[in-house]
Amino acid sequence: MPDPDLDGEVDLKTVVQQHMATSNDTGFALDAYRVLAPDDGEFVEPVLGIAVEFPNGGVYADWNVNAWPEGERLRYPHVSIYGSLEDFRQVSEGTIEHIDSVDAAKSGDPR
Repeated sequence: MPDPDLDGEVDLKTVVQQHMATSNDTGFALDAYRVLAPDDGEFVEPVLGIAVEFPNGGVYADWNVNAWPEGERLRYPHVSIYGSLEDFRQVSEGTIEHIDSVDAAKSGDPR
């Protein structure tokens, strides 16, 4: 995993590319999701976060801290790592929607 910058942020695209580059499995793919705010919540923005489910286990979530009301939001960017999609669903406040799948074998030359 790449080192966070001085603000504690990790580049999600870099994490995904590095994870994909380290696999020897030709069926290696990942799934992307977004978390939508519940209708009955007092959220400021409709998307609470995005997440990537890796094929060998684990879900990496990047939370949109600006989606929470001013007095309830975290001060700095926040990312979470879950052991499974089920764990991620259990703690998410909103609806998890599948966005896309990326198959590394079909995504061009890995070099």
